[in-house]
Amino acid sequence: MLLSPSTIPPGILIDKHIKQLNEATNMITPFIDHTVRQRDGVSCVSYGLTGVGYDIRLGNNFKVCTRQEAINPKDLKESDYDHYDASVSNNKITIFPNWFVLGASYETVNIPDDILVDVLQKSTLARCGIHVWVTSINPGQEGSIVFEIKNDSKTPFILDTMEGIAHFRFHKLSEVPEDSYRKAGTYRNQQGVVIPTFGG
Repeated sequence: MLLSPSTIPPGILIDKHIKQLNEATNMITPFIDHTVRQRDGVSCVSYGLTGVGYDIRLGNNFKVCTRQEAINPKDLKESDYDHYDASVSNNKITIFPNWFVLGASYETVNIPDDILVDVLQKSTLARCGIHVWVTSINPGQEGSIVFEIKNDSKTPFILDTMEGIAHFRFHKLSEVPEDSYRKAGTYRNQQGVVIPTFGG
């Protein structure tokens, strides 16, 4: 069992507590202890530690479902997806209108058993019509975080990887839940982009 330091109070965590938590648990790897707004002298979608959370980065690996017929999610297989590595195209991926792609975080996580993480949209991307869905990250979850990304605009959108994609907000719980994701979560310790899984 991995627990947060007792000196961190329950509730939504601010920057100094997030930093203290990461120093004690390696909750996010790699961890950047400040907000980055430029990369190589060029403005970027911000990432790193913020006043009330952490902006996580988008990695280079993606999967796009290419099946044409009606889909029962329980029947999806790896062969139904095209795999795309953005590192071969200067860390960029073009997402066409109404496309839905799966991507994974650049960082990996090891969430303590008394911490719950809400995942929120980045305002800059939302204003461009790029919507990112992720369910809450459960106490005890490990590995990569998979993002569901859709272009709801009317034009193709070039998305830079290795920049911010979503905002994490950390909640310290009043106590450790009896049901641990670390023991039986469907996507525990996932690595890279993992397609829908049932019965795990």
